[in-house]
Amino acid sequence: MLQFHSKIPSTQLNFLHRLTEDYIDQSANLSEFYQYTPNLDGAIEAIEKRQFTQEKRNVLVAALKRQYKQLKTDASVQANIEALTNQSTFTVTTGHQLALFTGPLYFIYKICGTIKLAKDLSAQLPDNKIVPVFWLASEDHDFEEIQSANIGTKKLTWLKDASGAVGRLKTEEIDAVVSQLQEFLGISIHANQLVTLFKKAYTGKNTLAEATRIIVNQLFGHFGLVIIDGDDAELKKVFAPTIQKDILEGVSFENIQATNAQLESLGYKIQVNPREINFFYLTENFRERFIPTEKGFGVMNSAYAFTADELQKELDQHPERFSPNAVLRPLYQETILPNIAYIGGGAEVAYWLELKSMFDAHKVQFPVLLLRDSAGILPHQTLRKTDELLQLRDVFLDETAYINKLIENQKVQLPDFEKYTIEFQQLFDRLKSDVTQHHVGIEDSVSARFKQTENSIDSIKDKLMREMRKKQLLHKDRFFELKELVFPQGKLQERYLNVSEIYTSHGIGMLDTLVEHFNPFEPSIHFFIEQ
Repeated sequence: MLQFHSKIPSTQLNFLHRLTEDYIDQSANLSEFYQYTPNLDGAIEAIEKRQFTQEKRNVLVAALKRQYKQLKTDASVQANIEALTNQSTFTVTTGHQLALFTGPLYFIYKICGTIKLAKDLSAQLPDNKIVPVFWLASEDHDFEEIQSANIGTKKLTWLKDASGAVGRLKTEEIDAVVSQLQEFLGISIHANQLVTLFKKAYTGKNTLAEATRIIVNQLFGHFGLVIIDGDDAELKKVFAPTIQKDILEGVSFENIQATNAQLESLGYKIQVNPREINFFYLTENFRERFIPTEKGFGVMNSAYAFTADELQKELDQHPERFSPNAVLRPLYQETILPNIAYIGGGAEVAYWLELKSMFDAHKVQFPVLLLRDSAGILPHQTLRKTDELLQLRDVFLDETAYINKLIENQKVQLPDFEKYTIEFQQLFDRLKSDVTQHHVGIEDSVSARFKQTENSIDSIKDKLMREMRKKQLLHKDRFFELKELVFPQGKLQERYLNVSEIYTSHGIGMLDTLVEHFNPFEPSIHFFIEQ
């Protein structure tokens, strides 16, 4: 089982974007770039002001039922879907790419934090039901980003000629990769459970979006997590007026450009830049961005061409063919969900802060923006490597900074040898004064004895310094051992490791432990020890 050990606030570790860090710290100069404070008061205010029509709720629930039609799920999921028809029900959301075997660990952490937020808000706001939602980023087309998973020191890769939206890809070639995973994980009960799940999900009949839904539902369905795929014609119809404004009027481009200029003037680095048109043209095996042309609109790397009227007709008849980019995806999400909060990573929070004026221009409420929790999962023997000179937070220092910390600590601990030498010299001077009153010739003998004492002090100092250097080397070795656990291959653990290894040891109970300890209102990196 996993046992909670400690946590460190994310803003104390110097690994966040400065824009994100200042936002979490509620810097006054960022107040115009968000709507609600990232706390319970902000969530309450977001609920009070959230406008979401019954018509939109009906479309949403119908879409979810359609997407879940072939999937058996927990009763709590079905209850949450039905509850979305009620005006007192709202959502909190996170999303991610459809990575192989769920990809890096933070895929799991984002969902755990969202579930915890929904659970806490529902408990604190009994008049409302808060539903946790996971957004399948099924329309992304960067296959190289999602085709591999790190299992220990082994990299498993799904080999496929891929084009278009990754969510539409068939998964038949993953069988061979699942077999490799099984060889690595072994035959424990939990390993067999996980491999069986992956085999069920990655059949040739399923798309990657369907497979990911099966996996996430199996892992998190008992929490009532609702999974939504935005690649849906009926949901795109709801978003069609915004698509029209972005492509035909350039509303999004103008507003985000102005916001980015403001942020740059404040010294912040921009995360994403808008395009004049922030949509792709999406067909079965094709996703390329729209571009303006002399006669109207074209599509990159294709012969597609539209006049303004033709584009409007295409949007009316086939809204599913219009796919938002990273800049417009948040607006799409908030248009079709009765959402009050979004949980994202450090880079996500930073680029969401660029979007507030765009939300205002399209008259869509900006959600409470929350930084996700992080975690480090370490073997039990790790505790033996830490002491007053090496703590878990030290692994976020570089080598030079840690050595400097050791040196400074040793300076405090070292005796003041010069003080002792002076005190002995004063003592021998008094002795010399006293004895020479009786015998002048004994003065040299006293001086010799002082020199011996002085040499003894130097010898003790040298021996202590050798021992301190040994201790320094020991702590340096421990530092690197611990750093490799938290930063395997130089990457933060949650960005490198896959959930498979940890699940194999702890099963689905690990998810309950993470949900129990996460708190999106106080984003931290949580350390858990494997018992």
